[in-house]
Amino acid sequence: MSITFNSREEAKEYIDNLFGNKTGIIIKEGNKYIVKVIDNSNLECPFCKTKGFDKIGLKSHLEHGDCNDYNETEGLNRIY
Repeated sequence: MSITFNSREEAKEYIDNLFGNKTGIIIKEGNKYIVKVIDNSNLECPFCKTKGFDKIGLKSHLEHGDCNDYNETEGLNRIY
């Protein structure tokens, strides 16, 4: 779902007033600001594409080893 506003302030106010598991991002197109509403109660795992997670459930899915695609990714060595 997306909604168009004439000013960034209006778009920001709309996002600030979202409730529940919804958040939004602002995209500028020309002189308009489009808010894309994201429902965080139906997130998709970026590795295995399983849907239906909330933020805590997705974190648990990855950290507890439930995602085989994530488990097979190689980590990068950090350079400090």
